[in-house]
Amino acid sequence: MTDANYVEKLNEICAMTISEQAKYFLRAFVLEFQGNFEQILEQGYQMSKYSAGGESATSLDEHEAHLFLEKRGTATTVVELRDALRTIDLNSDGRMAFIEFLSVGIPKNACGALFTPRRC
Repeated sequence: MTDANYVEKLNEICAMTISEQAKYFLRAFVLEFQGNFEQILEQGYQMSKYSAGGESATSLDEHEAHLFLEKRGTATTVVELRDALRTIDLNSDGRMAFIEFLSVGIPKNACGALFTPRRC
């Protein structure tokens, strides 16, 4: 798959609701996160609470992301937030999708699993 195809697929996933992104991620990494499904789904639920879009939200804007990351102890200053967002925002749209947030802890060689046809 070319870089353009990866970006296109990532944008398709980022357009899903946060709940759908959580399920997509868990299908892609079913064995790696076995026993932790509820934790991932709860994180998605918590993330959607920080969005003005609620359960229909697909991502968080910078302010919402700051509140979410701050609550998790990840980013407490604006500088820390912007550093975190640069790492998390894989499609560079200035927003934080749940799939991007989850992908931060996944080794780069495993990220391809998110984009294979059987994972769709």
